[in-house]
Amino acid sequence: MKNKENEHYVKLGITAAIVILFGLIVYFWMLRPENVAGAFNVLIGILMPFLYGAVFAYLVTPLARRLERIMPRTPACLLAVLIAVLIVLAVVVLIVPQLLGNIRDLANKLPLMLDDLNEKLKALFAGHPEWGDLESSLSSLIEKIKEAVKANAGNKLNGSLLNLLLGMAGKAINVLTVLMNLFLGIIVAIYLLMMRTTLGARAALFLRGCIRPSWADWIDKEVHFADRMFQGFLTGKVLDGAIAGVVTYIVSQICRFESPLLIGVIVGVTNIIPFVGPYLGAIPCTLLLLLQNPLHGVIFLIYIIIFQQIDGNIIGPKLLGDATGLSALGVMFSILFFGGLWGLVGTIIGVPLMCVICDIVRQVIYRITRKHGRGDLIDEYESELNKKKQEKTNRRGKAEG
Repeated sequence: MKNKENEHYVKLGITAAIVILFGLIVYFWMLRPENVAGAFNVLIGILMPFLYGAVFAYLVTPLARRLERIMPRTPACLLAVLIAVLIVLAVVVLIVPQLLGNIRDLANKLPLMLDDLNEKLKALFAGHPEWGDLESSLSSLIEKIKEAVKANAGNKLNGSLLNLLLGMAGKAINVLTVLMNLFLGIIVAIYLLMMRTTLGARAALFLRGCIRPSWADWIDKEVHFADRMFQGFLTGKVLDGAIAGVVTYIVSQICRFESPLLIGVIVGVTNIIPFVGPYLGAIPCTLLLLLQNPLHGVIFLIYIIIFQQIDGNIIGPKLLGDATGLSALGVMFSILFFGGLWGLVGTIIGVPLMCVICDIVRQVIYRITRKHGRGDLIDEYESELNKKKQEKTNRRGKAEG
C-alpha cells in the first residue's frame, strides 16, 4: 500500500513539474517573445545536421528496406544513401545549370516581350475609347513588371566595395554552413538507418515502461498510422510530380516551346502540391508562353487540362490510392493553414499531417462515445463511411474502364 502511495505522489510530482515548466515557458514567451524565438532559432541551428539527417533517413528508409532483402543491413544502408546522394547530385549537375540559363535568358528577353505586349494592347484598344481606363491600368501594370525585372536582373553594385565584399563573404559563409550541415546530415542519416531497429526498441521500451498499456498501444498505433500516411503520400506525390515534369518536358520539346526544361520543372514541382499545385504550375507557364507565342500558350493550356484529367483520375489514384481520405475542403484547409505556417514545406506535408490530426481527433471522439455507452453511433457511422468509399471505388473503376 505504501509503495502505491509513493508511486501516486511521484506521478503527481512529475505532472506538477511538467505543468509548471510549461507555464514558465508560456510566461516568458509572452513576456519576451523575441528572446524565446532567438533561443529557439539558436537551438534549431545547432540541431540542424540532426534534422537534415532525420529527414533524409526517413525518405531513404523504403529503399534501404528493399536492399536489406538481398544484402546485410550495413552495406544496404550505405548503398541506399549513396544512391540517393547520386540522384540529388545528378539533378543538380544536369538540370540546375540549364534551368538557371533558361531563367537568365528569360529575364533578358522579358522586357522586350512586355514592350511587344504593350504595343499589341494599344493596337487592340485603339478603336475602343470606352476601354481607355482598362488600357491605362494594363499599361501601368506592364511598366511596373518591367521595372521590377530590370531592377532584379541588373547587376547593380550598390554601396561601397567593402560592403560588397562583406556581403559576398557572408553569403559564402552561409553556403559553407549549409554544405557542412548537409554533409553531417548524411553521416547522421547513415547511423540512423543502421540503428533504426535499436532506436525503435528503445522508444518502445520507454513507451511501455512510462505509460499505461492502453495509452501505449494507442500511441504506437498512431505512430504507425502517421508513418504509413507520410511514407505513402510523399512517395506517391514525388513520383507523380516526376511523371508530370518528364511528360511536360517531352511535350514541350515536341511542340518546340521556349524554355522546355523550365516549364517541365515548374509543372513537376508544383504538381507535388496537392489540389492547387497543377493550377499553380499551369498559370505562370501559360502566361510565359502567351508572351512568347500565343499559339504555344493555347496548345500548352489544352495539354495541361487533358494531362491533369488523366493525372487526377488515373495516375494519381494509382500511385496514392486513398492515402489521405480527406475531402476537397480538408485538403484546401490543410494547404492554406500549414502553407501559411511553413511555406512550401507546409503545403507538401500539410495534407498527411492533417490526416494524422483528424485520425487522433476521431480516436478521441470514439473513446468518449464508447465511454458514454453509444457504440451504436460509431457502428452506424462506419457503415455509412464504408458505403461511400465503395461507391467512390466503383465510380473510379467505371471511369478507368
